[in-house]
Amino acid sequence: MYHIKGQPIANIKVVTQASWMVQKILTIEGPSPQIYLQQLGSLAKVEWKAIMFRNLARPKAVFSMWLIIQERMLTADRLSKWSMNVDTACVFCKCHSENHPHLFYECTVIKELWNDIFRWMQIQVQTRTWSQLVCWFVEKAKKKYVEGHLLRMILAETLYSIWVEGNHRIFEKTHRDRQSIVREIIYICNIRAVGILKDVLQHKFI
Repeated sequence: MYHIKGQPIANIKVVTQASWMVQKILTIEGPSPQIYLQQLGSLAKVEWKAIMFRNLARPKAVFSMWLIIQERMLTADRLSKWSMNVDTACVFCKCHSENHPHLFYECTVIKELWNDIFRWMQIQVQTRTWSQLVCWFVEKAKKKYVEGHLLRMILAETLYSIWVEGNHRIFEKTHRDRQSIVREIIYICNIRAVGILKDVLQHKFI
């Protein structure tokens, strides 16, 4: 629990940012707060929380990113393990079995998409694997206000766009070129941006 962090219940200060439910539980007199904390158990901290908090991307994109980071999306390799009759080849390159690392970064087609995004952002990213990409975004997302907000949003919207495009190719038999996907990501990020972040994005180009 973010607001608890292993502290004794008596020492916990109920912050205004906590949800109404947490505030209610922690201000109740009696055994209820202790029971609540026992039910939570000891949860390991995750590094990728930095890319989740205060993310300006669309809620559905942020939620999808949360699933993707934990490799919970129903990719072909997962479905095949459940004895489902599916084509396990990557829907983009057709040359490699589909799994989370490949689908969202290591596929040659998807890497070109990411390279277009990085060129638009005017940055160089030297990562070869999916795990390296996630680590790079996590570290950068901790930085100064503008850069952190921008990177969190772009990561979520790009991952979501990859997932949606893959589904369209499988189920609707439609196909968009890479540039169309990238331009849509840029457009959405510009729409979602606020304040100084919008000014920064409007000076980017592709």
